[in-house]
Amino acid sequence: MNLSRPPADYDPADQRRLRAALEEADRETFKRGRDLELGAARLILTDTVTGARYALTVASGVVTLVLA
Repeated sequence: MNLSRPPADYDPADQRRLRAALEEADRETFKRGRDLELGAARLILTDTVTGARYALTVASGVVTLVLA
């Protein structure tokens, strides 16, 4: 996360922008002990031997790996 330098004097508007940026970044981080929902994003797995990349997908309840 790249945040701008703080103003020399306290600025309530700057604090609102800072808090909004921190809250947005927090929403986009993965938390331990919580469900993980990727939505439209894909889970990409890399084969440690061949280096091939696979996307984990679910279609009609069937979990499959397809080349990414």
